Amino acid sequence: PGHGEFTNTTYAKFGDLGSKVLPYYPTGTVWEAGSAVETMQSIRANHGGGYQYRLCPANSELTEACFQETPMPFADSSSLMLSNGTMMKLTSTFVSEGTSPVGSTWQMLPIPDTHHVRPGVGPSEAWAFPPPCYEPRYPDQPL
Repeated sequence: PGHGEFTNTTYAKFGDLGSKVLPYYPTGTVWEAGSAVETMQSIRANHGGGYQYRLCPANSELTEACFQETPMPFADSSSLMLSNGTMMKLTSTFVSEGTSPVGSTWQMLPIPDTHHVRPGVGPSEAWAFPPPCYEPRYPDQPL
């Protein structure tokens, strides 16, 4: 199995369900049904794959079944923020066949995984698909 990391705090500990232990915290943010909302994520260890966003009404029991009922459509392609803050628009790959729940859309992570085999032991690294911008390789593994 994979390994995840979680830092216990005074508000929540590993294994807690946020919907059960965190107090209601009104932010003043109101999302209008049908509006587009900008989201961000950070990928710490990219192993390929994709994602989708789902909502569950706050007054419902927050279960996987509830989230499966409301997958959100994507409004646009992704952007990539570089370490210097530069934003770069990407051409996203959307998948809507064979997804769960049926009829939903999944977006492929825009940063390629590498088929990594220990350097010097097996085949060289290769991108799973071309990176969206210049990506240096190991000095002994030129393009």
